[in-house]
Amino acid sequence: MERLCKEYVELLTCDKKGSERFWALEERIKKDRKAPGVILSVSKSDMLIDLVRLVQDEVIGLEDLSDFSEDVQERVKFMVQRW
Repeated sequence: MERLCKEYVELLTCDKKGSERFWALEERIKKDRKAPGVILSVSKSDMLIDLVRLVQDEVIGLEDLSDFSEDVQERVKFMVQRW
């Protein structure tokens, strides 16, 4: 979230007209709301996919999976490399 806030500040302080900055920010927030780092519905059946999305969006790193089983870690690593 901190990274997003910094990016929003950059967007709002660029050399564009106020209306352009406003609508660009509105569009960006709408897009970011769907990102797993902002909101994520979790279910056990989608755990691997959710973990892969979090890694790909740089919300977590592969090192953050150290508490998961070796099998889960390997599957996530494999899926991250394939996508």
